[in-house]
Amino acid sequence: MTFTHLDAGTPESAWLEAAPWQRTPAWSLDGLTHLFVTAAHPDDETLGAGGVMAQASARGIPVTVIIASDGEASHPDSPTTTPEALAAWRRDEVAQALDIVAPGSRRHFLGLPDGGLAQSAELAELIAGVVSGVLGAATATTAGADAGPVADTDTDTDTDTDTGVIDAVILSPWAGDRHPDHAAVATASARAAERHGLRAAAYPIWGWLWSDVEGDDIPWNDALVLPLSDEDRERKRQAMASHSSQTAPLSEHPGDEAILSEPFQEHFRRDVEIFLPSVTDRAAGIVTDSAAGIVTETASGTAPETAPDETAPGETDGGADGSLGADFFTDFYAGERDPWGFETRWYEERKRAITLASLPAARYANVLELGSSIGVTTALLAERADALLATDIAESALEVARERLAGRDNVTFERRTLPGDWPPGSFDLVVVSEVGYYLSSAELDALIDRILGSLTPDATVVTCHWRHPVEEYPLDGDTVTERFRERLRPRLELTVTHTERDFVLDVFRTAPGRSVAQETGLAE
Repeated sequence: MTFTHLDAGTPESAWLEAAPWQRTPAWSLDGLTHLFVTAAHPDDETLGAGGVMAQASARGIPVTVIIASDGEASHPDSPTTTPEALAAWRRDEVAQALDIVAPGSRRHFLGLPDGGLAQSAELAELIAGVVSGVLGAATATTAGADAGPVADTDTDTDTDTDTGVIDAVILSPWAGDRHPDHAAVATASARAAERHGLRAAAYPIWGWLWSDVEGDDIPWNDALVLPLSDEDRERKRQAMASHSSQTAPLSEHPGDEAILSEPFQEHFRRDVEIFLPSVTDRAAGIVTDSAAGIVTETASGTAPETAPDETAPGETDGGADGSLGADFFTDFYAGERDPWGFETRWYEERKRAITLASLPAARYANVLELGSSIGVTTALLAERADALLATDIAESALEVARERLAGRDNVTFERRTLPGDWPPGSFDLVVVSEVGYYLSSAELDALIDRILGSLTPDATVVTCHWRHPVEEYPLDGDTVTERFRERLRPRLELTVTHTERDFVLDVFRTAPGRSVAQETGLAE
């Protein structure tokens, strides 16, 4: 599914009637010593986490806010303003908003390009650097110092005097929000959380617009709800009004329309805020960590001890708890060079030939292969690539792949856990072969967001997946295929489909796609 801010989307009345958060455990800020909030654009932090910032500030919990871009691209067709003017305007707005919900909070503006965060090689290090600086200063203070609101140069906060570890949380945009900038900040924030031992969670923004109340897009079994007082809601309402460049038209001229419609703003006037798992392992998130102040109540009473055993359409029982992690693949490769038979099976050889023959261009400048395993397909792609980055979660597989392609200076192998550890750069070919079904639904959406945010203007995406059910996999191949088709179109055109009983292969090209015959002069 694609969307724009102009879509009517799911009305707030439908969300309030269903109120799925009433079955969700409530989050208390008890024990929290520092709250970090990251945002892709000015206003994300207010919409998604304005209430929790107000609550934290009122309780004397220090708040640090990190804004990745200045939001200068919100009105690209405006006849009355410029990106430079918008950037300054929106910085002023977020400062006003934070003065309301989190007075005295630290504010860090990274100044990265709006719309280009997925391509930023600096984003993750900049966010981690801010977190490191704040926590480093905090742990240097006297143990037991009062935890009050933090000014720009203040560093006082509480620490665990036994371990020196700060009991802090970082809240980011949701990786599944279907916005590449949001996914990029989510990934960078999760990496900072892992590096510093913080708990992590995410707030949806656009998910309230495009998701279905009855659907499974939002992972409610792993969500938390923060009840807001009337005072919290009023401070958040005032802070939202500070973002007038987004909530109201800039002028009466076309191109100056409001970005956040009045019906859309209603999603953020609730008496609760919702937080979802970050892109890190759930064990690192506030969702499963009682030390972060989670209580065993829901918005409507006592939460069940365990979630109901439900499997969404297209999901297998093995995926009920999320994506397959590195341990699964480490065990799978243990003592085996080629456990899938890439080197020996005719099925695999034939499938590779079909995949390579389906590529519309003879050569590509910058190729990304996700799930390269032992590098058999990688070797064939390398023949048609100026530069090829091949990633896999299993280091033992990468060792075999590096040995196979030793001496090929156009190929780089990297161990990455996707979608969280997404590589920087732009690619004119992305190959997603036999990996999508290892992810949960939310992480598959996050992966697609990262792909969309990393494509060159003239790019190709290839997906290929096994169709037979596998009990351990979170998703099945047909579900993954349909998800890619929903999400990639209409921005990309589906130009090739090859379907067999065993696998399905799709080739997408940035629209409008041209056939090979058209591009080589055989057809108009």
